[in-house]
Amino acid sequence: MRGGKKLKVDLGAIKRNYVNDGDRALMTVYLGKHADKYLLAQEIMANLPRKIYWNWAAALLGPAWLFYRKLYSWLFIWLILGLAVDFVYFAAPRLELIISSEILEILAKYYVPLSLLYLLVTGISLGCWGTYLYLRHAESLVALYRSKAPASIAAALLEAKGNPGAGRAAAGVLLILFLYALTYGLAKLWVSGSLQVQLPICLQFLV
Repeated sequence: MRGGKKLKVDLGAIKRNYVNDGDRALMTVYLGKHADKYLLAQEIMANLPRKIYWNWAAALLGPAWLFYRKLYSWLFIWLILGLAVDFVYFAAPRLELIISSEILEILAKYYVPLSLLYLLVTGISLGCWGTYLYLRHAESLVALYRSKAPASIAAALLEAKGNPGAGRAAAGVLLILFLYALTYGLAKLWVSGSLQVQLPICLQFLV
C-alpha cells in the first residue's frame, strides 16, 4: 500500500509474459504507475549515444529525487560534495590549520554563488541523466530477481521494492533538510571547540 493506493499486479500475466518478454514485464511491475513513461524513455535512449532524456522531477528535486528513487550511491556522492563545502564554510574559523587561508577566503567570499552553481550543475546533470541512472538501477534489480526466483515471486518482490509513494518523497525532503541542519550544528560545535574536545574522548572508547 503506497500513497493510499495499491498497485494491482496480475501475477498470472507476468508469468505468461515472463517467457517472451520477462525483463519488460518485470520492469513494468517495478516501475509502477510511471512505467509507461520510463519504458518509453528506455526505448528512446536505446538509440541515443549520450543517453540523455530530460526529467523535470530529477532536475528540480535533486537529492530528494535520488532518495525517492533509491539511488543511494548517487545520493551519497551528492551529499558528500555538498555538505562538505557547507561544513568548511561554517567551520572556517577553526580550520585554518587544516585548509589554506586562501581557499577559506575564496569560499567565504563566493559561498553563495558556488552553492547556487553546485545546485544548478547537479540539477541539470540529474535532469539529463537521472532517468538513465534510474533505469540502469531498475534493470540491475530485475536481472537479479529474475535469476534468483520464479516469475511470480520475482514480480511480487519487485512490486514491493519499487513504485514509491508520496510519503517517501516527503521523507526525502525532510532527510535532506535534517542533514543540512546537522551539518550546520556540527560546524558550530567545531567552531566553539566542543566537537574537538568530544572527538578524542569518543575515540578512546574505540581503541
